[in-house]
Order: sequence, then C-alpha cells, then structure tokens
Amino acid sequence: MNLLALFLVFQGAWFAIVYSGAQGNSVWAIAATAMALGLLIRMYSARGVLLRATIGASCGIVLDGTLIYFDLTTFPATCGLPFGEDVLPLWMLCLWSIFAAILPYMVPWLEGRRALGVVFGAAGGPIAYFSAEKLGAIEVAGLLGYSAVGIAWSAAMAVLPLAEHKPKASGSLRQ
Repeated sequence: MNLLALFLVFQGAWFAIVYSGAQGNSVWAIAATAMALGLLIRMYSARGVLLRATIGASCGIVLDGTLIYFDLTTFPATCGLPFGEDVLPLWMLCLWSIFAAILPYMVPWLEGRRALGVVFGAAGGPIAYFSAEKLGAIEVAGLLGYSAVGIAWSAAMAVLPLAEHKPKASGSLRQ
C-alpha cells in the first residue's frame, strides 16, 4: 500500500474514532480500529502490527493518564463515560493503537531518525488534540495543557517502534 493510501486510512480512522468519542459512542471507534488493523494485518506481519498497537495503547494509558491526572486534559461528560471524565475512554486507546500500528508504514522516513520523531511528536500531538478539541471529544487546559501534550507526544515518539522492515510475502495487496 502506498504512503498516500496509508495516510488516508489513518486520517479516516482518526476522524471516525475522534467523532465517535465526541458522540459518546465507542462503536465507530472500535469498527474503525478493527478495519484499519485488518488492512494492516493483510499487508504486514500480524504479530508486528498487533505488538505495535499494544505498545501504543500502553503509551496512551501512561501518557494520557498522566495528562488526565494533572487536569491538563479532560473528556467531556457527553463522551458517555460510565466512570466520569477523569478516565481514559476506550476511543483514545483505539486512537493510540492505530497510530502506533500504522506509524512505521505511513512515515518510513522516520526510521533511524528518533530525534526527528520526537520533534514530529512535539508538533503533531498538539495539532491532533486541537483538532479533537474542536470536534468536542477532548478539552485541553490552555497553553499549559498543549505544552504538556507536546511533551507527552515527544516521549511517545521516543519509545514507539518506528521501523518495520518486511511486508508479508503473500497476498494481493503489496507495497
């Protein structure tokens, strides 16, 4: 799958997941995650894709959990969280999973360039959260909150796997 197609898959999944969160219904988030992971697994190692998705969800729990703990981000009550707005919702875990799973394929130029990935995270994280905030899925605590999001995403890009070397040998969808 070419880079443009991967980018479109990610952007479509991102929008469906964030919109799902804004509506307080995780069904679309789960469906978008399953479809995007399914496409990746058809083309690449299922083990690698699922491992990166798990690492991404773990990063989300730690990093977004920290942002929530310090009241730097919150999830509006309209997100339908049974435990309140201080809990990381399922749709955010879906988002982290998709991002981590697709990252090495969507931006292969980051392989071997960890410092560039950290800069990418510092800029891209706040932009994504700003967009999600405009859709009503999250609330960020002003400049301090966005600064913390940038730091969190820099940390994420420092630990997320940035390389995948081999697509699946079989299958009709090849790079």
